Amino acid sequence: MKIHGFIVSFVFVLSSCTKKEENLCSNQVLRVELESRSNSQVKGFLELKELSSGSLEISGKVENLSPGEHGFHVHEVGDCSALDASSAGPHFGHHDEKHADLDHQDRHAGDLGNILADSRGTALIKIESKKLCLSDPKCSVLGRSFIVHAEPDDLKSQPAGNSGARQACGLIPSTCSSSSGN
Repeated sequence: MKIHGFIVSFVFVLSSCTKKEENLCSNQVLRVELESRSNSQVKGFLELKELSSGSLEISGKVENLSPGEHGFHVHEVGDCSALDASSAGPHFGHHDEKHADLDHQDRHAGDLGNILADSRGTALIKIESKKLCLSDPKCSVLGRSFIVHAEPDDLKSQPAGNSGARQACGLIPSTCSSSSGN
């Protein structure tokens, strides 16, 4: 019976932390700095905001890209330490899902399609994803990484869209409390 009481107490404490994190996330805009990888000069920033619908709005600016489309994804691991950003691991999502376009329901949660760089190499980003969030552990991007690729995502090759080198990587904070508010 002591073990059962311990488990009940543990679940209560865990639930309390989750509720507190939800409240912190609902009032936050998280900023993610994108740093160059794979010998590129690509850099930028992203801002993440959970909308009242529960979706995640991703906005920002990426610079020093080649003009055209570039694959853009949330990756499983919050680690940009490798020079080629391979430390960020695969796309965030369930292993039974396929790689696809942002509009497909049955896709990796981290599949965000392509961003478009203008003739100066600048991409302005504003994406809303219904499969990503900040507050629910099942869809949360907290503690993961954003990757900007050198090539367009073909939106069909498995498992990752054949979008080339990882030119920029950005660590997403692991908690909402480490960011600045609105």
